[in-house]
Amino acid sequence: MKGPFPQIIEPMLASVIKDPFDSPDWIFETKLDGYRAVAIIDSTGKARIWSPNRLPLEPKFPTIRDAVEELNLRSTILDGEIAALGREWRSLVRNFIY
Repeated sequence: MKGPFPQIIEPMLASVIKDPFDSPDWIFETKLDGYRAVAIIDSTGKARIWSPNRLPLEPKFPTIRDAVEELNLRSTILDGEIAALGREWRSLVRNFIY
């Protein structure tokens, strides 16, 4: 059964575990410090970017919105982190503060 495409969703959150582990059944990623964001691209290709607190982020990151729209995706949800990386892939989160 199809329903209407969501206008906003809650981001996926990491789970806390007692001990680290390694398994071929899991995919791991590097933790980046930045802005958690969910981009929702509608059926026309227009993107809206939301914070976990349901605040619009496209006014703060218009170039990210433009880049998402240039992907030519339709009816798509992207969940991730907006981060600035410097040398050796180190996070430049301080560059976001103004």
